Amino acid sequence: MQLQLHIKQADDKIKEHQANLHNLKAHQVEQEKLVEAEEEYITNTLFKRLEELQKEKNGLILEVEREEEYLTNTLQKKMEIVKQEKIALENRLEIEEEAIVIRLQKQLNILQEQKEELEQRVAETPRGTELRKLKWEVEIIKRTKEGEISKLESENFGLQQQINKYREQIETLQNEKKAGLLQ
Repeated sequence: MQLQLHIKQADDKIKEHQANLHNLKAHQVEQEKLVEAEEEYITNTLFKRLEELQKEKNGLILEVEREEEYLTNTLQKKMEIVKQEKIALENRLEIEEEAIVIRLQKQLNILQEQKEELEQRVAETPRGTELRKLKWEVEIIKRTKEGEISKLESENFGLQQQINKYREQIETLQNEKKAGLLQ
């Protein structure tokens, strides 16, 4: 009887352990499902984030390309404007130089005529006072013309300075464009 009692107690313990084991297995299966679901959630979240980052990267690449294209176009437009300004300045300078040459030629012709007239007067009149007066008039005319020539040379120098300045600006823009294209 004691043996039966002992067997019954052992059977009860076995059943209890089997029930606990069954509960633990069920709990383990449930935990594995939770872990698997959480892993899947984390994986999906990471994939979504990765896709977002890829889209953001592609957007930034496009934005950089658009900015580079904009800068290139802007530099080309500025360079074209500077080229046109340079051409206009060179044309203006050429026209002004021609006008100066024509004006100086006319003045030279007038002076030549005045000189010839004075020489003719000297040849026709007694030399004394008349000759000194004519020499003095020639000197005044000569000084006046020298002043005008000096003024014209100064203007010419200023125009040359402007041209040099524009050439430097063009060269700077070309270097900036080259540097921008190399990057």
